[in-house]
Amino acid sequence: LTAVIDKLSLSAVFVPFFTPARLDLLGTDWALLPPIIGQSFDLTQLFRLLPGVDQTFLARIQEELLVTEFPTVAPENVSGGARIKSRYGGVDIGLGYFYGWDRLPYVEITGNLSDVLVDLLAGERATLPIDSSYRRLHTLELDLVTFLGPVALRAESVYNPDRTAYLDIPGGGFEARRFPTLTNVLALSYNPNESFWIQLEGVYAHTFDVPAGQRLLITEPDDWSVVLGVVLKLDAFSSLTGSAVGSLGFSLLGRYSISNRDYVMSPAAFWTLQDRITFSVGGLIYGGPPVDESLTLGGIYADNDQIYFSVAVDF
Repeated sequence: LTAVIDKLSLSAVFVPFFTPARLDLLGTDWALLPPIIGQSFDLTQLFRLLPGVDQTFLARIQEELLVTEFPTVAPENVSGGARIKSRYGGVDIGLGYFYGWDRLPYVEITGNLSDVLVDLLAGERATLPIDSSYRRLHTLELDLVTFLGPVALRAESVYNPDRTAYLDIPGGGFEARRFPTLTNVLALSYNPNESFWIQLEGVYAHTFDVPAGQRLLITEPDDWSVVLGVVLKLDAFSSLTGSAVGSLGFSLLGRYSISNRDYVMSPAAFWTLQDRITFSVGGLIYGGPPVDESLTLGGIYADNDQIYFSVAVDF
């Protein structure tokens, strides 16, 4: 919903349903435990050999770790926000607020995990002692954008007063906590025509009130990173007619964390025929420090590089 009054525009968004993020513990290529504890130790197979494990146990572990308390479909659980935008002195200024749900579940260990293994070895049915839920999240955003011909400069700040994060407990384990966070982005993009676009972003994310001497899982209290996006399109001409019959394109999207020394890259190439059929081939490449040195997104999934192929048809 958008309304425009002179130089002022007001937009609003309403999200009636909650969609949780998927997070697997065991049994898939994207599960967290195998890369953390070592690929040579197949915990999934071990669980299946235990006498107390039935066919539903691993599935129950996944669901209990993912979440035990989903927001119900009710008026008090909807999400929504508003954004106001105007232009002054050649600068677009935007201010927005969104009231929604944290994408990361708040997980608490409510019992002794070793008791689960004891019960399984004794042939008894075991329940994972995990209490997990999604918490509400307030997001306040401010952005400034200005243009110098084909060059755009954007500055953006996003503040969350309470966001879920996990402390890395020395000696093993984790603790869920809520921290204020501030993320600042400075982006420079160049878009001279429809055939070329490049954008470079510098990102600084700060997590407040992290206890001295403790670290966060996956990220750092002061996280510096750079993001690069590039798209290049080249027209392809028919040798018979001399007219354009399609376009060949290349794209690259990547993020490198200076603080964590991990990266995620997604290169791709695509061929479009008559603006209707697009063939694409690309990949996802992860990298980072070994998990026994530091837990980072790129390091955890360093063995999950993949190639994909797709065909899209516009009607």
